[in-house]
Amino acid sequence: MGLARPATPSEDIVLSSFSAEMLKEEDADDINDDKETCCADEETRKFQFSRFHSDPEIPEGTVGTDRLRTPSLPRLPKDDEGSHFHRQVTAPAVMQVADYFLRPEMTVLYEGSRTLLANSKVRRSSAYRETSEDANGYSPKSTKSVEVDVAVKSVALNEDDCDLAMMRRECEILNRLGHSHPHIMPALGFAEFASEMVLLMRFASEGDLSRLAPSGSCFEEIQAQRLGKQVMSALAFLEEHRIIHGDVKPQNVLLTLAEGRLLAQLTDFGLAQELPPGQPYLKMDEVPGSYGYIASEVKHRRHISFAADLFALGVILFRLLGSYDPFHPASDVDSELIFDEECWDPLSPLSQDTVTRLLSPNPATRGFATKLLKGDPWFNADESQLVGKARTGFAPTPVQNVDFHTLEDSATVWKVLQPVR
Repeated sequence: MGLARPATPSEDIVLSSFSAEMLKEEDADDINDDKETCCADEETRKFQFSRFHSDPEIPEGTVGTDRLRTPSLPRLPKDDEGSHFHRQVTAPAVMQVADYFLRPEMTVLYEGSRTLLANSKVRRSSAYRETSEDANGYSPKSTKSVEVDVAVKSVALNEDDCDLAMMRRECEILNRLGHSHPHIMPALGFAEFASEMVLLMRFASEGDLSRLAPSGSCFEEIQAQRLGKQVMSALAFLEEHRIIHGDVKPQNVLLTLAEGRLLAQLTDFGLAQELPPGQPYLKMDEVPGSYGYIASEVKHRRHISFAADLFALGVILFRLLGSYDPFHPASDVDSELIFDEECWDPLSPLSQDTVTRLLSPNPATRGFATKLLKGDPWFNADESQLVGKARTGFAPTPVQNVDFHTLEDSATVWKVLQPVR
């Protein structure tokens, strides 16, 4: 079988919001043949890879009690309403976000506004905060300055209302989740200035997963399992809070080198949805997500549930283990998986069973992250079981010098990276 074509490594993006990798992997013929994601008019077709895919199967103006609906985006607060945002009428000489003061020197990592690939600008800077402490704890008698390397994600206030609403959604969800999970990148603070809305986060030293493992590459099975368990742990945490991420992909998995090994953290909650208690899924007017990571039930029936995030993780793991795409074109998610012998023979049979389950067209087959993390044979296999056969012939060569923390070590390592209170 023909393996997927490798993509050119993406730009130096740390907190990207849209998938550049997918644009590089599918050629024009594949795109034109993929009728589900193509749009009718030429102007709309330019945006077919944006986060919301048009779907000609649902006629315009559908009405009635069964009308598919998207939960409304949170509106921006008025000046007199309570909000987590700190408003400033004029641009500050020194930008302050929550308790952090940003250094004026900033490097633009990604000028994402008004493009197909992102709805926000990302800059890198250094920030400091003044803390007070004495020998017995915190006290106003002594102070010290704590410096943090940060990523500044922002959306201009004159941008599209949807972009602003997505940014606010992300800030509200991160505020709710706090700093309580090692595999979810938390917010250090957020603020609204005269011209832009800003989200401040710790800078991820190793970029995102797409830079570490571009299309066509793979990991050793042990490292793929460790990464998978870290991301699965984040999804289990979101399940407990009844939050669907809605856009799991390599660009939204940030990597930080801590104590000699990698820590993966899920980011970008602009498309996240909260699932009401007792409700198994949400019905959507539009298809959310990024091309290549959209589950069958989302694509066809516009139902989104926790299982949609598991499908996206399955795509990531299939690539990291086999070095090629599970579906070609990437939107053909109802087709049968093909396990190329040379790619998969060096791996354990457990790995095939797990990705087959995660990539099932039936969301019920995928299960729940909380249960998979504790009961899936591959995720719970001892690492000695994952040392496969020697790679021969055309078997892909794993990316070298990749070493992720075990799930057990992650919590301890994350405490070192926590912001000083």
